[in-house]
Amino acid sequence: MSITYKRARAGLIALTATATLGTLASGTPSSAAGVAEPDSRTTVSTKATTADAASATVAQNIRYVVARHSGKCLTVRGASRADNAVVNQYRCVGAKNQQWRLEMIGGDPSLGSTVLRNINSGKCLTVHGASTAKGAKLDQYTCVGAPNQTFSFIPAMMKQTPLFTQPLSGGKCVDVQGAGKADNAPVVQWKCNQRQNQAWDLTRRP
Repeated sequence: MSITYKRARAGLIALTATATLGTLASGTPSSAAGVAEPDSRTTVSTKATTADAASATVAQNIRYVVARHSGKCLTVRGASRADNAVVNQYRCVGAKNQQWRLEMIGGDPSLGSTVLRNINSGKCLTVHGASTAKGAKLDQYTCVGAPNQTFSFIPAMMKQTPLFTQPLSGGKCVDVQGAGKADNAPVVQWKCNQRQNQAWDLTRRP
């Protein structure tokens, strides 16, 4: 196991524990008396600029998730929009059911945790039934913010990162079953082993 891999995984586990134990305090500051109202035209312009920037960020975060060993894409089979539709690998053809939006979940910027939302269906990559077992299948399901819809990766290895499933202490990763290279090869959860069928390229954009 490489030093980068071990440090990143240890950091991810520590980060998860910190997030679980910590609480965030929030408050709304009161407005100061006598402060002039902003020019409405400036406000509209600022809102438009902010909206444009947000749209650009969303577009930038849409990626293909490519298996390194096969060069094939993580795909919702048959472009289904149904809950529990199978997710497997298939030759990359640029289809919407092969595009995923990385919706980042806070934390240390040197690490990464994300929800993967399919562009075609709007549903999230999910470890079926929140299983922690080896061989549990991956599918898509309505996004509910559950731990089994959260995946962690190593930003310094974006071209060949593992995708760790939750809980991180379980030591399991997204895996093309049996290192298959065929279209429709199953994608499952398996013990992390640093092999190429558990390495994913997250850098390719539509």
